[in-house]
Amino acid sequence: MRGRPVLAQVAVAAGALALAAVVWLRPPRQGAPGEVPVASLGRGEVKAVFWDDGSHRVDVFRVSDSDRTVWVRIATSPSLQAPDGGAGADGGVAADAGTAPQGSRPDAGPAARAAPADAGIRARADAGLPDALRAVREAPPPPPRDLRGNEVAEQLLDRVSPPMATRDLGIATPERRSDLGLAASSKRLRLDTGQGPSAPGRSLEYAVSTPPGAAGAYLLAPDGHLWLVQESLVQDLSAAASRLVDRRLHAFRADEPDALQLQLDGRTRAFVVRKVQGATRVAPAENPDDPSADATAWAERVWRLAPLEVLGRGETPREGTPALSVRVEYSRDRRPLGFLELGRAGPEWYARTEHTSGWVRLPPQSATVREQAERLEAGAPFTPR
Repeated sequence: MRGRPVLAQVAVAAGALALAAVVWLRPPRQGAPGEVPVASLGRGEVKAVFWDDGSHRVDVFRVSDSDRTVWVRIATSPSLQAPDGGAGADGGVAADAGTAPQGSRPDAGPAARAAPADAGIRARADAGLPDALRAVREAPPPPPRDLRGNEVAEQLLDRVSPPMATRDLGIATPERRSDLGLAASSKRLRLDTGQGPSAPGRSLEYAVSTPPGAAGAYLLAPDGHLWLVQESLVQDLSAAASRLVDRRLHAFRADEPDALQLQLDGRTRAFVVRKVQGATRVAPAENPDDPSADATAWAERVWRLAPLEVLGRGETPREGTPALSVRVEYSRDRRPLGFLELGRAGPEWYARTEHTSGWVRLPPQSATVREQAERLEAGAPFTPR
């Protein structure tokens, strides 16, 4: 008789352990409370996101599962007839405002063809407007760029794998599609589960609209099914150049290096980096106990350089390949951490590092970094700017 209570307790304990195992091993629920899946995809199954708003094309992808780097490709939408957005370099009107038939747009209309050469306005020669407009017309659009993605880009891939909606709106009627702007929308979102020709996987495509005043973005599947998703997804993709691109020059922290080396025109000078009363100080390697205010200010300025424009992987600046001017190497415990190279191409200054995918364009005042480096290498004092 005593064995039955013991067996019952063993059975209860085993059941509790089994229930705990199911709870702990069950995959975590996707999305926020109240959200519903748009497609039956598993966690991490989406490998690439493609966005086309009729003007720009944005691809967010990983090269492979082993390479955790997320890349963002930004290019002109293939739906445009020309790389300048479907209009000629003259904005759709010939240089003579339409008086000559050659080069004029067939849809410019009689009003455009009848306009005088100066479009009715006589620009002053000293106003600078003709030169500015000419520069805008002649500047080519940026080429397709492969850029390193930031944490937001990484999170975006996770957010759509699987894609979640705040509401399932069912099958949309033609009238509702028109009311929501889906009938005329040129915005398209595509999710791919494959990673190349050898593993094509599945491809899910949706028409997208974000009507004014809406509580989110609408996704319309090819079968007419309608979903409401968070608008942040569309906002991130629409502003990919500012929201999804990694603009950092280095992946390591500012307090990690304990030494740096300045290379300038074949000459080098070494410095040590130390913490003095909680602040970072830089001193010449030949006199490490005597921090230099000039060296510290210059090193901080170089560290804080911020790009105005991030160029794509393998892209050469339009002014040509920059001529290297300054190189700074960072190390810790005599092991390299990274580097920064500063170069000039035409009037512009560019930089590249161990972390950037290519060159980045710097503000015009970056030219003084070179001037200060010359004085620092020579041991002469300078006033940081």
